[in-house]
Amino acid sequence: PVWSGNGEDLKQESTLHEDLEVLTSWFAGEFDNKQQVQSEQPILDSIPELDRHRRTHITHTRLDLPQLGNRVFYIEEYIHDDPSKISRQRIVLFQVDEKANAVRMRLGMLRNEKNFLGAGQDVSKFTDLKKEDVYFMEDLVPGAQCDVFWRRKAGQFEGAMLDKACKFPATERVSRETYNLHELYLSEDQYWRFDAGFFVDDNTRMIGASRDNPYKMSRAHRFACKGYDSLPGNPPLTADAANKKPQMFSVHTQGGWATVPVAGGNGMLRVSLDTRRH
Repeated sequence: PVWSGNGEDLKQESTLHEDLEVLTSWFAGEFDNKQQVQSEQPILDSIPELDRHRRTHITHTRLDLPQLGNRVFYIEEYIHDDPSKISRQRIVLFQVDEKANAVRMRLGMLRNEKNFLGAGQDVSKFTDLKKEDVYFMEDLVPGAQCDVFWRRKAGQFEGAMLDKACKFPATERVSRETYNLHELYLSEDQYWRFDAGFFVDDNTRMIGASRDNPYKMSRAHRFACKGYDSLPGNPPLTADAANKKPQMFSVHTQGGWATVPVAGGNGMLRVSLDTRRH
């Protein structure tokens, strides 16, 4: 970049661009909250239903889409350890915001989002994406400001929406004015997310986890293996294992799994990988 202004301006701009590089490199990849969900199981009955965490697996895939920006990611999430249960698809754009002294993240949505299912493993699905295929909350609700502002804090990044800025008017389904709030925490191997909706008039939580106990996801590393079957979503067995050449499949390290036939076709073996923080 071409620097301009006085020394303090240059220092701030340089730091923000460095933050952008580190933040987006950590943001890329897969995250899963299996450890959090497991830790809640013994005391689940004592946790209010609104505060319980469902198993969530997130994939953040960097995209080459200059028509949208220089730092573009596709987000795909599934729940309950089932890749067919997609809970969220988003396009996010990162950019330096010198005025806010932060890295700004815009949250976009896809028109015809079903066309992009699985795009984290097949980015060619975005080859013909046009700028108008992505829309933002302010396109639906004029005045809504739902961007997240990231700032470095010690060895991690903390991101948040402006207070009560991502606001929505009352509707037939929800009779009171509401607002959404994101508070995010990202380090090299952890991604924590508080994402909830509130009523404007009294700040009562309407949906989402508790601020005191956000979704706590650990980075998942993916390994490629050889076997006779694969993860859900890949081609299933079509012939007896003894007569079928091994095919590649992958598992991730936060409870990822696959089933493969035992040699000779006598039964099935479940393969799982799991790493834990101590």
